[in-house]
Amino acid sequence: MKAAVGNKKSKGTFCAFCHPSLLLLIVAIQFLMIYSPTLDQYMVMLTTDEFIPEPHLRCDFSDNKSDVYEMEGAIRILGRELEVFLVAPRLASISGRSGVNTTGLDANATRWKIQPYTHKGESRVMPSITEVTLRLVTVDEAPPCDEWHDVPVIVYSNGGYCSN
Repeated sequence: MKAAVGNKKSKGTFCAFCHPSLLLLIVAIQFLMIYSPTLDQYMVMLTTDEFIPEPHLRCDFSDNKSDVYEMEGAIRILGRELEVFLVAPRLASISGRSGVNTTGLDANATRWKIQPYTHKGESRVMPSITEVTLRLVTVDEAPPCDEWHDVPVIVYSNGGYCSN
């Protein structure tokens, strides 16, 4: 009796494009929660409960397969609207102090649309990938927080060939 492992017919059910190694990190969003009540040049105290760190956005377009955006600071995500907010503690942070890597980006922009997919060169698939909006906003413009997490967040699409 032969094992099904060597049976070539069983391989037809596996989608080669859905292999976990191809579902790479597209957008890495890391946020920082401050637990200590200290106030330094990078922090602004809003209330006794909330501190907003200076925001940082780093963009890496060097890989020919995917772009990586790394956000650090107070991050707010509205999943239904497909928007990610990087919160600046004051208006001055938005103009020039956000740590934005201007390679490929407008240095004065406060909004970017990205398509979080692992193969940015796939011209047949990219039109079907839903865009996510990254926004740099002030505390007053940011949506309120409903939940707090102190772990990194990854936003990506496993759509395209997988149809997800």
